[in-house]
Amino acid sequence: MQPSIGGGSAGLDIGKTAASLIRHHGRKAAKVAASRANKLAEEGDREGAMEWLRISEAVLAMSKAQNPAS
Repeated sequence: MQPSIGGGSAGLDIGKTAASLIRHHGRKAAKVAASRANKLAEEGDREGAMEWLRISEAVLAMSKAQNPAS
């Protein structure tokens, strides 16, 4: 189940959104964020897509920090 985090250009808090995705999706969190970015890009929402790419990067950074051996 995907949390209701909103659209792309809603001014999301990158860190909070990334943390929420990790809680809800675990190892799939970065893929979920990247998928959202792709969907927004296909819909023509470039700003939203960029925001979700930043979220995806934040998820990866947080995951790496939590599991440095990965």
